[in-house]
Amino acid sequence: MLYGLALQKNAPQIFKKTNKRGVPSPAIIFSGALTFLVVPLNYIFPNWVQAFEIIISFALVGIILNWGIMVMAHLKYRQYKEKHHQKTLFPAPFYPWSNYIAIGFLTFVLCSMALPQFGNFKQVIAVPIWVLVVWIWYKLRGRKA
Repeated sequence: MLYGLALQKNAPQIFKKTNKRGVPSPAIIFSGALTFLVVPLNYIFPNWVQAFEIIISFALVGIILNWGIMVMAHLKYRQYKEKHHQKTLFPAPFYPWSNYIAIGFLTFVLCSMALPQFGNFKQVIAVPIWVLVVWIWYKLRGRKA
């Protein structure tokens, strides 16, 4: 995946390099190193289920974030189309209310995950921090382009 992202210039260009057989070694080594970082989690949390739950909850928060971005992108897309008096081939039913309902539902899920009985507060707090980091990276990268 890092190799493909590097080809699209969405990841550092070091991951685009391949060896003489065409294998993207830097991307594979980096991915393997990140995967290996899971091992210390087993020492910090001897109960492997707890470490697995943390990883899965981070992935779940990432999925919710992605869905939220897709809903927001659809809203912006439709606003653009309406502004330029263009029609879409496949209009979404109940637009824009379906988008607002989806955003509300995703927000409800994130807020529910942050409740103490679920123990995912850190993962939920990571969402705005992650968005801020990506936004700063985008702004810095955009200035170079």
